[in-house]
Amino acid sequence: MKNNIFILLALVLFGCNSSSSKEAEEPVAAERAHIKESADGSNAPISQANEQKAEKPINTFTSEPSIIAEDFFDWYAGVTNNQETNEYQAKFVADKEGMMTLDYTQYIANLRRLHFSEELINQEVENYSNCINSIKSFKYAEREKHLEEIEDYESIGCDFFNSFRWTKSMDNFDGARVIGEEIKGNSAEVKVQLYNYDAGKKEFYYWNEPYMVKLKKDNGKWEIVNL
Repeated sequence: MKNNIFILLALVLFGCNSSSSKEAEEPVAAERAHIKESADGSNAPISQANEQKAEKPINTFTSEPSIIAEDFFDWYAGVTNNQETNEYQAKFVADKEGMMTLDYTQYIANLRRLHFSEELINQEVENYSNCINSIKSFKYAEREKHLEEIEDYESIGCDFFNSFRWTKSMDNFDGARVIGEEIKGNSAEVKVQLYNYDAGKKEFYYWNEPYMVKLKKDNGKWEIVNL
């Protein structure tokens, strides 16, 4: 786990240098129970899955809220697997005075495109405020003097790269399927199950703990309000 943390930290710093509900329990790889579904429809518990390019399981839920929820997690799987850190979290940059700050422009644009509500987006922006306030006195060129170890980031609320924000995990996954939905008027709850896919065996390995996505219809458009 510590090695994974340092890998994520390195990715975040590399990104910096290249440019100016219902809570689900963290599915830890060592403890997570998966369900294997093969082509013949059989199911069996397994401990881990190979990370390879995913195919999509058959989806029987075709409502707009379910499509929005599934599309978000499929996008999230793609950018996290491809280590496109600037797409799914803030990045450390220098402001016009050369001081440290965060840039989450691309990340927030992605959330908006993927039907996150403005209220949820504002909450996400607010989550970065403590970090921004803590680093604004650091010169960007001297950032390594202040932020050398992961504990330095943790102590000032800047360890957002420690795990993937929307799965609360450090485990990669290949996609998601909807396993349940409840739509009442302008409110909806969609239950999503993540999976890994073994292309060689053509088998899906489903995470044991599902995620609940809450949506509301505002001005005729469905938006994610809690995840």
